[in-house]
Amino acid sequence: MAINLTAAQTQSSKISAQLAELDSAISKLNRYRSDVSVSWKGEETSYVIKSIDQTIEELKKIKTQTSALASSVTATANTIAKEEKAAREKAEREAKEKAAKEAARKEKEKAAAKNRKVSEAQKAYDEALALRDEKQKALDELNKKIKKASVFSKGALIAQKVALEMELAELNDALKAAEDALSAAKK
Repeated sequence: MAINLTAAQTQSSKISAQLAELDSAISKLNRYRSDVSVSWKGEETSYVIKSIDQTIEELKKIKTQTSALASSVTATANTIAKEEKAAREKAEREAKEKAAKEAARKEKEKAAAKNRKVSEAQKAYDEALALRDEKQKALDELNKKIKKASVFSKGALIAQKVALEMELAELNDALKAAEDALSAAKK
């Protein structure tokens, strides 16, 4: 629960008002003392004046203590308010730091996920490229065989060539899809 500075200042003001009342009481006692010393003559007069002087001294001590109390109330309230403000600011700073760390962690996780996605897309692309190159090599060797083959075996080899060309076309499509996926993963 935060300190109520207004309440502390109100208390300090009330104490100051009471100090003014003490000043008034001291003044009245001083006037009374003067009246007694001027108006009365006798042995008991010194006892009355001594008693009044003691009362005045007691009131002055009370005034000094009360004045210190008023200052202490205000100073303590201000100190507590400053400490509470510092604690709030520290908590806010720590919350911001925690949020920044959390954001950095999430960004790092996001980057790691992207890297995994790029890596997987690159692997799929590399595999599609290798398979396509393998089929292209097989097609090139088949073309060489067709050139050297006899008329009777050319028909069967040409059928194989058509089948390989169809596979190669499918692999080129798959390679294009893998390339697109890799580009998308890198974005």
